[in-house]
Amino acid sequence: MQRLLGAGPRHWEAVGAARRSGRAGLRLRLLAEAGRRKAALLWQPVNGGGAPPTGSDAPEGGSGGKGGCALGWRRGKHVAAAAQAGLDAPGLLPMVETFCARAMRVAEADLVQQLRSARPAKEKRQWVQGILETIQRCSHVLEVSIPVKRDSGHWEVIEGWRAQHSQHLLPCKGGVRFSESISIDDVKALAALMTYKCAVVDVPFGGAMAGVKIDPKKYSEGELEKITRQFTVEMAKKGFIGPGTDVAAPDINTGEKEMSWIADTYSRTLGYKDINAHACVTGKPISQGGIHGRVSATGRGLLHGIENYINNTLYMNLVGLSPGFPGKTFALQGFGNTGLHTMRYLHRHGACCVCVGEVDGAIYNSSGIHPKELQDYKMEHGTIVGFPKAEPYEGSVLEVPCDILIPAAIEKQLTKENAHRVQAKVRSAKNALPCRRARINGSCPRYRGAEFGPPYINDPV
Repeated sequence: MQRLLGAGPRHWEAVGAARRSGRAGLRLRLLAEAGRRKAALLWQPVNGGGAPPTGSDAPEGGSGGKGGCALGWRRGKHVAAAAQAGLDAPGLLPMVETFCARAMRVAEADLVQQLRSARPAKEKRQWVQGILETIQRCSHVLEVSIPVKRDSGHWEVIEGWRAQHSQHLLPCKGGVRFSESISIDDVKALAALMTYKCAVVDVPFGGAMAGVKIDPKKYSEGELEKITRQFTVEMAKKGFIGPGTDVAAPDINTGEKEMSWIADTYSRTLGYKDINAHACVTGKPISQGGIHGRVSATGRGLLHGIENYINNTLYMNLVGLSPGFPGKTFALQGFGNTGLHTMRYLHRHGACCVCVGEVDGAIYNSSGIHPKELQDYKMEHGTIVGFPKAEPYEGSVLEVPCDILIPAAIEKQLTKENAHRVQAKVRSAKNALPCRRARINGSCPRYRGAEFGPPYINDPV
């Protein structure tokens, strides 16, 4: 964002300076926490209603005042509609919009001051507001309907979407998700999160995301290949896939097989003249140009994210734990690609997995569950249920007594209904919104523990 405005040092310079001094790093963390609390306070409605104060009641830089922030009180049209309808659980897109607007409210004044320009203050503020509004909006969305002839002979129309949130840097980058619960709003929200994640660590990509509204378990491999290839053709015709424009990647219910279908389809159609056509996707099989370590990269990212906290004496003293992995217990929600490799890496570092949960059931063993043995069992039986070296667990995996909790499934798992029952001291997550529903409603109770978000890059090139 600072680079777009042409102001201030790049983020890695500030981070590097903080890391060179332990005290400076601590001050930086304290200031960041103060900023987050300030943002939460500024976002809260006043005067007994959801509308912002006006005139003299408005805070400095807020809407209604002189030179006020037009974006400061914007919570997103979806959030406002949900509030009017009395809905308690907003969707993913309203959450992303709300937190983006909150961040804009906090950052706007500093960005105006840092803007190197001879323009009047009013024009500089309008310039910054325009850029922030552009950053928040999704640039392009493709919606397609794919007619597919099933093996039984009847025809079915499949819905699919590809969203390009930002093209400020190309190519756009984001996953392809197969899920019955996916919607156009979810696709736009996940594309936005991809933009923000890349920007935070200065990875030169824009954010994108694709979703196909199917349950892969209900389709044969041949049917899935038809759907994937046709979806690729529809994206290619509209410029929503290509090595230099938009690069797809695996996500929930997609992997190397689906990526190879996409790459093959693109290289044989619009990309037949491009020597780099297979670079239209990441996560390909090694034999087709993939790279070693890609499959386990998300689990490794979670390991390094947890390491930053678990090896920090200050943080561990705050939650009453000793530094280091040995002797720590952890519970895992989700045993897909991310969950499996996270479990493997933590096991290698001396931590003990006591509980694993999936959509069809959970298992528990206080003495520990071996990742390789559980992987072999799931590959043979298609489920973790019935694993002979663990007992069935009927409760919520999120509430299991342990030191580290890892929600490695989908978004919105920690809510205001269950947040106060979480007993883990450290909570990590592979996705960017593990507990936003509880926070967005302002009713998530304060519970003791260290919580942090996803690894820096959970979808590497």
